[in-house]
Amino acid sequence: MSVRDVEQMRRELQAVERDIAEAELARGSWEDKVWDMEKEIEKVVKEMIGLVGDCNEAIERLKIGNDLKFKLNSSGSSLAEVLGIDYKSILKPALIVFGDDSKKNGKKKYEEFVALQKQLHEKFLQQDAMKSDNAIRLAKIEEVTASDP
Repeated sequence: MSVRDVEQMRRELQAVERDIAEAELARGSWEDKVWDMEKEIEKVVKEMIGLVGDCNEAIERLKIGNDLKFKLNSSGSSLAEVLGIDYKSILKPALIVFGDDSKKNGKKKYEEFVALQKQLHEKFLQQDAMKSDNAIRLAKIEEVTASDP
């Protein structure tokens, strides 16, 4: 081995040590990023748990049926696996049917409302006719009592 070879090996060793130090710094930076991401994911999962509960309560209030419930699965790889329900194939059709039923019921209630308004209008007309008849009869009574002294 010559002095030149030893110098070259020392420089290569220094380069390797520098690369190791840079890799350690990069690793530390990536660990910090992973830590931050885990915190962010944990926060988002907690928010999703709250939203899932709200969605389940709304589904129960709507009385859609079929005991549909979201069940959060953090190990799922697709949206359907994460939420526990395939929105497009189960929940969306149920919501569409519920919406159609609501429209039909709303239409029926509106028709009933219109019929009741007509009945109310007829009752008011009858009441007005009775008032005018009573006024005529009262006038006749007053006329008869005024002419009988």
